[in-house]
Amino acid sequence: MLRQHVGKQWIFYQREKRFDQWAQVEYPPLEDWLALLDSVQRRINRQLLRPEAEVRLRKIILERFPGTNKEQLDPKKQPG
Repeated sequence: MLRQHVGKQWIFYQREKRFDQWAQVEYPPLEDWLALLDSVQRRINRQLLRPEAEVRLRKIILERFPGTNKEQLDPKKQPG
């Protein structure tokens, strides 16, 4: 899965095989959005993105998937 940030939108792409053309995904599943959120959080920790990016992304996820629990949006805690 490939993701591209354009303006205030996130565009998802996928392909079947390595040399196939990338095709835009109209309605990406929640799992892909959560993977994107994890990626954004890691980039914020490395100071490659501003914290506001996470807030905007969380808002987008909650708008697209109204039944999403707040716990799903929190980073997974490691046992320890």
